[in-house]
Amino acid sequence: MPDYLRSPIKLATLGFDLLGCLRTGRLFHSRSAPIRACQIAAWKNSNWGFQRDFIRYYESLATFALYSRQQSNIATQPLPAVLEEIKSAQVLSHPEPALHCEIAVVESDPGGAITACLLAEAGRDVLVIEEGPFHSLESCAPFSLEEMVQKYRNGGQTVALGKNKIAYVEGRCVGGGSEINSGLYHRTPPDVLESWRDRFQVEALTDQDLDPHFVACEQELSVSLLPDSPPAASLKLQAGAMRLGWNCLEVPRWFRYSGPNNDRGARQSMTRSFIPRFLKAGGRLLPGTRVGKIARAGEKWSLQV
Repeated sequence: MPDYLRSPIKLATLGFDLLGCLRTGRLFHSRSAPIRACQIAAWKNSNWGFQRDFIRYYESLATFALYSRQQSNIATQPLPAVLEEIKSAQVLSHPEPALHCEIAVVESDPGGAITACLLAEAGRDVLVIEEGPFHSLESCAPFSLEEMVQKYRNGGQTVALGKNKIAYVEGRCVGGGSEINSGLYHRTPPDVLESWRDRFQVEALTDQDLDPHFVACEQELSVSLLPDSPPAASLKLQAGAMRLGWNCLEVPRWFRYSGPNNDRGARQSMTRSFIPRFLKAGGRLLPGTRVGKIARAGEKWSLQV
């Protein structure tokens, strides 16, 4: 949780627990289950936005805890042996007193990982600096509390405060968001490319120009549709969209399917695809390190970590 939320959430929780004393002289947690349910319902349907947000927050934590308990029997796996061998040689355990490289890439999300990989394979001396830790894709059950703690910034509890509060999540690990999301994939729409060409005067930015690059990404990440029928939840969404007259389509994902009936799917995150390629090409990776400042002095750049 972000530091700026710890004290307000703690005070709100204590206040919620003490509220029962005003009527019955007993704290919330010591009251009977029906009475506790009534207090929760009152806050959940309150006219005060703060009270509604507070209950939603704890509901989300309870939902994740229940789901994680159901997923606790999933066996987690370390990094693949080949990648572990490369990692021991190419991944730095801590910042060196002086970091020297031809090109420094800050963050190892899809944008950073792909850029670093192609530069390293072209023979450049590349160093990727990542704030988060290096975990394998299989280090924990997907969409669980453990994954939130391991791979999300602030445990997935980041909030942008203001007139309209926005809760959002982002990856904080090697591979960035590709390690935690569902890998939805879209080619850049033609009207967006046209807007970029006109606004930024970019050449070679048509569908035809980018098609080889789209194809290369799709092949590397095994971008594909589901091999079988969608799950029940997706079919419900499709049925609802059709009744409302909305357009509905299946979005391709970067998943590779295997098994006798294509019944095993693996997300092709950056630690499964471009990070191993980057390390095999001689690139260096420095995880667990935050870049605090980038400065330029003449022809040289320096990083403060």
